[in-house]
Amino acid sequence: MPMHMSIFMTIYLKQLNMKSLHYFIIFAIISLFVFSCNSEFNDMGSSIQPEGDKITVKAATFPLTTKNLFIDRIHHRPDLDSLLLGTFFDAKYGATHADILARFEAPFADGLDRFRFPEGAEVDSAFLILSYRTWFGSPNSILSIQAFEKNRGKFLSFYDPYFTNANPNDFVDFSKPNVLIGDTVLATSDPSQIIRIRLSDDFTKRLFDISKNFGTQAEFFDLFNGMYITSRLGDATMLHLRTVNMALFYHYETQVAGIDTTFSNSVNYVVNKVVINRFTHPDRDEVRRRLNENNHINHVSSPANVFTQVSIPLRDMVIQMQDLIGDKRLVVNSAVVRVEAIGTDDNIYSVPVPNNMLLMPESEMDNFFKQERLPNDSIVFANFNRVDSTYAFNIASYIDREIRRVRQSDGTLNTDDLAETMEMVLVPVRITTTAGFGGGTTISSVRQQTLMSGVTIRSGNDPDRPMTISLLYSGF
Repeated sequence: MPMHMSIFMTIYLKQLNMKSLHYFIIFAIISLFVFSCNSEFNDMGSSIQPEGDKITVKAATFPLTTKNLFIDRIHHRPDLDSLLLGTFFDAKYGATHADILARFEAPFADGLDRFRFPEGAEVDSAFLILSYRTWFGSPNSILSIQAFEKNRGKFLSFYDPYFTNANPNDFVDFSKPNVLIGDTVLATSDPSQIIRIRLSDDFTKRLFDISKNFGTQAEFFDLFNGMYITSRLGDATMLHLRTVNMALFYHYETQVAGIDTTFSNSVNYVVNKVVINRFTHPDRDEVRRRLNENNHINHVSSPANVFTQVSIPLRDMVIQMQDLIGDKRLVVNSAVVRVEAIGTDDNIYSVPVPNNMLLMPESEMDNFFKQERLPNDSIVFANFNRVDSTYAFNIASYIDREIRRVRQSDGTLNTDDLAETMEMVLVPVRITTTAGFGGGTTISSVRQQTLMSGVTIRSGNDPDRPMTISLLYSGF
């Protein structure tokens, strides 16, 4: 018995009468018996478990190899509230030019019946109307916007894949007369944030005739194939559009209480979801040369500019982990790739940091976005943590899946069947969520980021804190 307990009992016994002493002795004997049993049971677990059956838990960190991955295009089905129009030059990522190829819906009165003009209606004018939620860059920059009628190729189809490097010459024959149907010059400081571009008289009359006589939606598309909307002049402003539509104004006369009265009205044509937001980078070669000069850093920039390729040494990791746990069954519990941003700047003229990024196999990138899939075991996403300026991707399930794939019937791993490296890519994305049951949210769509964004990150060669993968694994 410990000394302090002996002293306590001696003092306490002197204060007890004989009856109380009798009960205390019984209580002390029972307590000593219980303490002794607990000690034996605690030792019993480890004494009956063979040493080889104990679960082994270990941690390891492996270096990663990274490089800039310059891309020419992305598969793109844009949200209509994320369209860009204009040109912006960033000192780091170079110039980005954005324009739009769009298809307009036929006017239907209630979604089913074709819109019909009142008897005797005559056309007045037509406008292309662009509303923008904000602009990126300088509010005082002058911007010239032009609208061309699409007069070449079949109409844009919802079922066809389109890419952000689409060639406008495949859609517009610029040598044809009257192909330019509207243009305007403006400053983005206009507080209304609405741009009205008056369309040519020839186009207005033809649109009026088409709208009076079309039979079906497909027939309307054949007669009016859509527009190519672009900009020129200036390199300091990019508009973030909210809506794109056309308005056709007309008037008609009728009698009201026996008096001839003229009424004016309009019909609206909205852009549907078949839209190509086209992006070009005129100084791509110079930007590529400059961004590759420093291998201590990598870059991620949108739209359709540069991603970062991450090479994960899969085979070496698995071999080393298996060697350290011996004959036990290997399970990867956590595998975190930590991506650290540097040099973030909140200046209003700086490109904002992407809020979300995917880390995904490079081989799956095109099909993932083409099929509009959601993150899974091999494709994970991370939010930007503004406290420590990092993204953290846990790809444990992906690595563990590869381990299970090469496990043989006797439990050993055929590591020769493992790829030497997993080539993965950091891709900026726009994630849409919907409210779920119980107050939670679920991811409803993941699309490649087309709004202006960019971030510089520490590479696998950074001398201070290189990009690594941190593993927690177990053997049992």
